[in-house]
Formats: sequence, structure tokens, C-alpha cells
Amino acid sequence: MGLNGIRKAVGALAVGLLSVGLMGSPAVATSMAPVEAAPEVTAAAAATPAFEIFYSPGCTNASRVYSGQNFGEWWINDTFNRTASGGAGYRQAIRNNAASVWVSNASLYIASSANMQTGTPAFYVASAGGCFNLAPYGLRNNNAWWATMYYVP
Repeated sequence: MGLNGIRKAVGALAVGLLSVGLMGSPAVATSMAPVEAAPEVTAAAAATPAFEIFYSPGCTNASRVYSGQNFGEWWINDTFNRTASGGAGYRQAIRNNAASVWVSNASLYIASSANMQTGTPAFYVASAGGCFNLAPYGLRNNNAWWATMYYVP
């Protein structure tokens, strides 16, 4: 699949995520009400959505921080580039090599390559701050794609 094909697939998944409620999905990390229109949030009023992805469970060892709103990105060439909580995994590829995430003021979706085929992420969480292990969602060392949006409590 060429770059344009990947962009179309990511765009289609992002649109699907926004239009499907994901209610009752066993892969949802927190309970989620039906999808409703988000309140208008100005950039100045909302904290920048961010998450840090870690090589090891429990938000430990090498990591990488992502911030800002994004409607889908593949971890193709990204590597763990921070060692604030340990060095294991430093400079390793993130794609199919992560175990946990710290989510800050964001709604975060993570999917495997297989999830891209169905248009449904394996993991969704909305959090103002917390660590989430990916293993219970079948994503430990099986993560390929992510999207973040603003978190509005």
C-alpha cells in the first residue's frame, strides 16, 4: 500500500472513530457515554492533549512524548528517545514494541494493524492523567497506530 493508500486508510479510520460510539466494547479502557458533539474548546482554554508511550509496563523505562491533537499516525520510524524512568528499550522502535502509556489531558486511541482493517481501535481512554498498560487490550508489542483529541472533563 502506498503513502496515499495509508493516508486514506488512516483518514477513514479517524472518521469511523468519530462516528461510532464504541459502546460496550470490551477494549474500552474507561466507560464511555454515547458519542456526542464535543463542547467548543478554544486552544487557550484547553490543555494540550499529550501522551507518553513506554517500552515497559507500569510507565517505566524508555519512552517518547507526543503532544497536540492528531487524527491518526503510524509509528513507522519513531523510537523511544527518553530515559527519565529507565534505559531499557532506548532507541528501540515504538511500533509493535510498547507496553504502556501515560495519558495527559487527552482522549487517546491505539490500534494494531489488524484493528486498522476493521476500523475499530483496540484501546480508547480519556484521561486528565494516568498510566495504562496495553497488555489487557492485546496491544503489548502489537501497536501500530494512534490518534489523540482534546480531553474535556
